[in-house]
Amino acid sequence: MHSVLLPDCQKMFVDGHINESGAPIYAAASGKVVFADTDGLYGHTVVIYHGTFTISTEGKYLYTFYGHMGNKATGDSYITVEKEDSLFAGQKIGRQGNSAW
Repeated sequence: MHSVLLPDCQKMFVDGHINESGAPIYAAASGKVVFADTDGLYGHTVVIYHGTFTISTEGKYLYTFYGHMGNKATGDSYITVEKEDSLFAGQKIGRQGNSAW
């Protein structure tokens, strides 16, 4: 989900290289999984849609993006959610890996 494709989109990116591999990753807020698969740039990736919010008079869409959730050497995914899953804030969505491309 890129702002060029979704001009009214606000994104928060969570880079999977922050913690040790295998560390749990939790949803930042409640929402719906719109992508849970392999992305060409960030490896195993989850994107969660959190709804709309208002900045002055304009409605915006809020997504969080979680990358590098797999093992680059073996191709194993550490994602534990699926597309269309409804999530609550703090729900585990997978584990950190090193699947950057």
